[in-house]
Amino acid sequence: MRVERIVAADWLERAKGLAIDHWKEVGEELGLPPPNIDPQQIAQLEQFGALFAIGALDGENLVGYSLNVVGPSMNFSLKVCQNEGLFVDKAYRGMTSMRLIRETEAEAARLSCRQIIWHTYRRTRAEALFERRGYTDHGSLWLKEITCHQE
Repeated sequence: MRVERIVAADWLERAKGLAIDHWKEVGEELGLPPPNIDPQQIAQLEQFGALFAIGALDGENLVGYSLNVVGPSMNFSLKVCQNEGLFVDKAYRGMTSMRLIRETEAEAARLSCRQIIWHTYRRTRAEALFERRGYTDHGSLWLKEITCHQE
């Protein structure tokens, strides 16, 4: 098992099954639409250094991922990393999740990020895991679908 930085745009097609499993596990229950990831957007964000991905690989099979956006904080004078998705196939959970988190933290530090933000769902093992790793709870994530006006 390898856990390493990957080029997300190169792995999107092979990650579709994992992304659907991720959605079925947490998003579907919340009423969120299935994932619809724009490959061009991912490639552009990676090209500009605003996105990085960490993959958990069993041979050439992607069994877990951490997808992250990097940029300036609008409230503080520092660079931050925000995780957009952390997921591991059920058969590989346990230490694989921890390895993804550690490697995400290390890559964010290499990119000069001063903070890393993760969102989790309440009443999951993730809450206790992040507390053990020194994270603090900063409230709730609120989401509302809005209508986009095309020009």
